[in-house]
Amino acid sequence: MGCAMVQGLLRAGHAASDLVIVETSAERRAELTKLFAGIHIAADTPRCDEAIIAVKPADVATACARVVAAGARRVISIAAGVRIAAIQAACGADVRVIRAMPNTRAVVGLRLLLWLSLTLVTMRTEPGPARCCKASASS
Repeated sequence: MGCAMVQGLLRAGHAASDLVIVETSAERRAELTKLFAGIHIAADTPRCDEAIIAVKPADVATACARVVAAGARRVISIAAGVRIAAIQAACGADVRVIRAMPNTRAVVGLRLLLWLSLTLVTMRTEPGPARCCKASASS
């Protein structure tokens, strides 16, 4: 699902140079480098304003801590089965958290997505990404 989100960001007009994919597995980083030319694939989370968390449920708290430590003030999680309250607790009260629940239709570009937030998040108060990190962890 994380790869589908990156492809969607690119189709929506985001420059590859504005995106970073963080992956802890060296083998998976090599695969992602081939798949996403022009996107920086990193082992460590760089400075970022916002992040997409696309990890296994057990890795959510760690991924959230890393992106918040890197400066993320808005976190979007697509991790399955993790309650928004748990994501908010991992990020802290000062971070805007969005829990997105894409399904298989999103993978093929049909854009069906349900999202919710515990705080007010609008396009007016939350402009598009200056830098976006997709946090990832190996299986």
